[in-house]
Amino acid sequence: MEEILRYLKTNIDENCSIAKWKAKEYLNIQLAGSYDYYLVNAFSENFLLIKRAHEVTLQKTSTHAKRIKDKTGYEVAVLLENPSSYIIKKMIEERNAFITVDKQMYLPFLAIHLKQSRVKEIEAEDRKKFTAATQQIFLYMLYSEQDSFEAEELMEKLKVSSMTVNRAMTMLKQIGIVSQEVAGKTGRKKIYTPIERKRYFQVGKEFLINPVQKSLYVKAAPIGVEMYKAGMTALGEQTMLGEPDNLIYAVCDKKVISAEALVTKTQAVMEGLPEIQIMKYDIGALTKNEYIDPISLIMSLPKKDDRTEIAIDELMEGIVWYEE
Repeated sequence: MEEILRYLKTNIDENCSIAKWKAKEYLNIQLAGSYDYYLVNAFSENFLLIKRAHEVTLQKTSTHAKRIKDKTGYEVAVLLENPSSYIIKKMIEERNAFITVDKQMYLPFLAIHLKQSRVKEIEAEDRKKFTAATQQIFLYMLYSEQDSFEAEELMEKLKVSSMTVNRAMTMLKQIGIVSQEVAGKTGRKKIYTPIERKRYFQVGKEFLINPVQKSLYVKAAPIGVEMYKAGMTALGEQTMLGEPDNLIYAVCDKKVISAEALVTKTQAVMEGLPEIQIMKYDIGALTKNEYIDPISLIMSLPKKDDRTEIAIDELMEGIVWYEE
């Protein structure tokens, strides 16, 4: 395990640790006896690394890993010794986490894939766009006047887990817009520092997604619900564009909309009834007024004709990091 520990410390977290894990206290005799178990701590997150104690087929190992995760709550990675290229390919295709003795690692739950001691930016399918959580963190840091951020602060302000922060920061670091350092007496406090904001945004904007999960149409806007003006309503009220006939609001929880309140899109358009956009992340943490934050607003617009583009330019006028 010393070789694996050195590999982890060198490539992903210098504060990483590995300890023998007593599986018999948590698992049945068959599962506990089929593998050697090690508890790995990386990025302040724990996961189990299992090593086959005797010959077990790859298919059965994958099944066991899922069962171990269900019973323990830990993500599970398999330690592979001299795996063939076919096995490596199969493990990745099925998104089964593993670490090899000859220095290769695939940990999808940490958004990490290292090969031959060289960090890939992110797998092609994972780096095309931000996840909703990564976008929320990206925008929070963009709008803030702070120069650096602690992981605990991001967790508290955005109400996300440490795993979510770790995954987001893995991508932001790998596209080159955030750096990380550790501090504190134990050396486990993570501090993230974005690059110069204009460059930060110019690089990051290529990965932005539409934050709207779905649109619902209602007889009347719900009362007593945290909502923000969104879409063409937000753009029209803040610029010379003018408001649409029907008001558009953004919420984060679709459960606040009752089934009895719903109407069809056709009816809403004809009668000027409200549209409720269900968002993929908490936009309340990103705005200080009654409107959805500007980048989420821009990304949510379904089409951008000349009038809309002019309004967007008006909305973002004077924001240095937005200008080309």
